[in-house]
Amino acid sequence: MGKVLFCECAYADLISSDLRRKIFRSLESAGVEFAAVPDLCEMVADGDKIITDGVDKIIACYPRTVEWLMDAAGVSCSAEILNMREMGADEIVERVTSGGSGNNAVSDPAEPVKGDWVPWFPVIDYSRCKSCRQCMEFCLFGVYELSDDGRVVVAHPRNCKNNCPACARICPEVAIIFPKLKESPLNGDEIADENLEKARVQIDVDKILGSDVYSTLHERKRKRQKRLIKQCDIEQAEAERAACAACDVPCENAPKK
Repeated sequence: MGKVLFCECAYADLISSDLRRKIFRSLESAGVEFAAVPDLCEMVADGDKIITDGVDKIIACYPRTVEWLMDAAGVSCSAEILNMREMGADEIVERVTSGGSGNNAVSDPAEPVKGDWVPWFPVIDYSRCKSCRQCMEFCLFGVYELSDDGRVVVAHPRNCKNNCPACARICPEVAIIFPKLKESPLNGDEIADENLEKARVQIDVDKILGSDVYSTLHERKRKRQKRLIKQCDIEQAEAERAACAACDVPCENAPKK
C-alpha cells in the first residue's frame, strides 16, 4: 500500500465536513500512511512544493482538475485520483485499503488552517487548449500571460476575482477549469457531450461579448492594460515611499521643520 495525499478542500463548501472526517478517521484506523493538506489549489497558487514521491492515491476532486493542477505546479504524478465530490467515504477507503480494515486508535482531524485569500483561480486543461488567447484578452485582472513559447498561462492566480468564472464560459475549447465551481463541466468534470458544450459556449459568448466579439475583446484589452499600468504605478510609488522611509540621508526636497 502506497502513500495517500488527502486534500481537505478547506475553502469551499463542496465536500461535507462529515465526509472528510469519516475518510480521515477510516484512513487512520486502517493504518494508511497519508498526508492531509488544507487545499491543493492554495498550494499551487502560492507555489508551495507538492510532494508526490511514493504517492499512489490522491483523495481530492475531479481527476481532470487534479491532473492539471499538478501540471500547473510542475509536478508529474501518475497517482489514482479519488473524487470526493462523487464518491462516498466507504468506496474511497475501500479503494485505498483494498478491502483491508484496521483497529488502530484514531483521532478527530484538526480543522485545516485557512488564510485570508480564497484560492479561486482558473486552471488550464492543455489537452484541450489551442492558445487562442480569448481568455487573456477578456480577463480584466491580468490573470493570464503568454509564456515564452506562446502558450497562455495562469501567471497571476491571486489577481482572479472571486466567484467569477466568465473566462471559462467563453472558452471555445472548454479548456478552462475553476476547481471550486459547482457547475459541470467547468469544475473539471468530464465533458459528456462536446457539441452541446460548444453550443453552450457560443450562447455565453453572445450574451457576454455581444455580436461584435473582436471589438468587445479589443476594448476589454484596453481596459486591462489601463488597470495593469495603474497597478504598476501604485507598486512603484509604494516601493519608492518605502525606500525613502528607510533612508537616513537628508533629502533637499524634504519639508522644512
